[in-house]
Amino acid sequence: AGGMPPQKKGLKSRSSDGFASPGGYQLIPNQDKEDEANNKPPPPPPTQLEKFVNGMAFQMAMGLLIVINSLMIGLETDLPKWPYWNWVESFFLVVFVVELGVKLVAFQWAFFDNEDAVWNIFDLFVVSLGCIDALGEAILQDTDSKDSGGVATLFRIIRLLRILRIFRIVR
Repeated sequence: AGGMPPQKKGLKSRSSDGFASPGGYQLIPNQDKEDEANNKPPPPPPTQLEKFVNGMAFQMAMGLLIVINSLMIGLETDLPKWPYWNWVESFFLVVFVVELGVKLVAFQWAFFDNEDAVWNIFDLFVVSLGCIDALGEAILQDTDSKDSGGVATLFRIIRLLRILRIFRIVR
């Protein structure tokens, strides 16, 4: 009889607005077959902490702190005798350790397996080196290691690499 064209598997005869498509059929994604092929359940919705960490405000605040930290490293090179550099460095290290901890709690193992995994591992590397540097300074504080040049300069350069994270935020 006249009226509606027959329905086929994976197709429907009317579009969502109630009108038939030009060929009489409209494709419907077959989610069941995709799920079977991938053998993966759909990802859970993001938690509040994940939304916070991925939010623009958090990303911009961390970007601003990275820029300020880089400026401080430059000033430290020009004004090495200022007595408060250890406090400034410690402040930024604590901030970046807390940021890393929040991300690890928010993303858990996905921290190492998502679209930002390379940047996350880079952050982990830079922050870990900062912790090693701070620990080394605490242990060797009586040996005037700050004026030794080589190791301190290397760690300063590595801390400056943090500025590369700005590219992740900008994209």
